[in-house]
Amino acid sequence: MNAQQLKENIRIEILLSNEGFNPVKTQHGGKTLWYLSPLHSEKTASFKVDTSKNCFYDFAQGTGGSIIDFIMEFKKTDFKETIKYLNDNYDTIKKHSFKIEEVKNVQDTSVEIIAYKSIQNNYLINYIKSRNIDLDIALKYCKEVTYQITYPNNKKTFYAIGFKNDDDGFELRNKYFKGNGQIKTFTFFDNESKNTCIFEGFFDFLSFLTEFKKDELKYNYIILNSTSFIKKLDLSNPNITIQDIKNYKLYKIISSAEKIIHFFDNDNTGNDCKKIINLLHKNTEDKSFLYKNYNDYNQMLKNKSNINIKN
Repeated sequence: MNAQQLKENIRIEILLSNEGFNPVKTQHGGKTLWYLSPLHSEKTASFKVDTSKNCFYDFAQGTGGSIIDFIMEFKKTDFKETIKYLNDNYDTIKKHSFKIEEVKNVQDTSVEIIAYKSIQNNYLINYIKSRNIDLDIALKYCKEVTYQITYPNNKKTFYAIGFKNDDDGFELRNKYFKGNGQIKTFTFFDNESKNTCIFEGFFDFLSFLTEFKKDELKYNYIILNSTSFIKKLDLSNPNITIQDIKNYKLYKIISSAEKIIHFFDNDNTGNDCKKIINLLHKNTEDKSFLYKNYNDYNQMLKNKSNINIKN
């Protein structure tokens, strides 16, 4: 079966149960299911399944999609490997029995941005320094965000470093939390350059500017905030064509650059992104050699002892 047929024929809640994950709470008569996320460790359920749309959303991680997207994230497989896995295991998944246990209804888990301002919180400043980021750079591109998480049974208020995306949402980071507000998209800085740099996350972008501060205005910058946005442009996917993606803002930005310089992670996801970019643009440059012994740019920077960080 192709991707669309798999999406139509495999229920995501049955797939999750087959992988050993069952909901801890339900809502709306079983139309909404809450799980402890299969994608990361947590004590409060943040992984939501909409059974009417057969899709998921992980509020803590800021990712979501279909059964295809879930398996790619969960198994760390590329698109073709995911299709093969689901076809190979189709009969086993379909035969798997699944019953929603009777539990009380709950409110949606959500992240709400309460306020933002220039960064003043000493805990956040120390967190920036712990990642070897130049403080002036961080203060220029980031905000101190007050956000509230609504859990099934209560609400809590927190503070985080916020990095704004192109739809005025925020990526949120502190020592204990990695997530986002409910508006999720990429970030683009247009410095009217012919060359555009692409980063997976904003800490890698800040790491580059920390090391090459004098080159800050030399390039345009795309910060994906989630690799799912670049995967939507994957021309190796038989279900995606140029006609499908030509009106996407991200595709227009990438295709308008004379050169794409990319800083993807040194892992399977990063390698997939490199392949996608090479199909999208004829003139690309891979800069991952700068941190070849590390997973990403910031991991390398954190391990440097000779960076002069501004206090």
